[in-house]
Amino acid sequence: MQESYTGSTIQPYSKRLYVCSSFADYSGFYWNGCPTAVSKESDYAYFNLNCIWNKAARIIRRTLIPKVRSKVPTDPATGYIKSTWISGCESDVLSALDSMQAAGNIDGKDIYINPAQAPSEDTPLSVKGQLVVGKTVHEFDVDLGLTDKL
Repeated sequence: MQESYTGSTIQPYSKRLYVCSSFADYSGFYWNGCPTAVSKESDYAYFNLNCIWNKAARIIRRTLIPKVRSKVPTDPATGYIKSTWISGCESDVLSALDSMQAAGNIDGKDIYINPAQAPSEDTPLSVKGQLVVGKTVHEFDVDLGLTDKL
């Protein structure tokens, strides 16, 4: 193994999903991200994002499963689900996800249930969830200069 790696020598390994790197003035090797074997644009591109997704999915399932096979109030004029039931479900899920936000796993969250649905044995109720995750710093580019005044 090579004694030290620079940005240009480590890059080919990073692109092949090897996960080691080093930092100037720090001995040893460190994780160079946590990629998975999918494209970088995927929600599942990094192990830590998979952990966040899985945790949120478990929370959402745990929150909504008690409502499976329960009576859903319907608006008699439209035949769709009543907005009060929908807002209750959305509120329950958002409250359940608060623990992830408090722990710093996510920075924001949103849940949406389209009221124009008629769930049945053959048609599941569609729920749209979105999570905002923080960014990860992989490198700093510091412009440092000397001057005689600021």
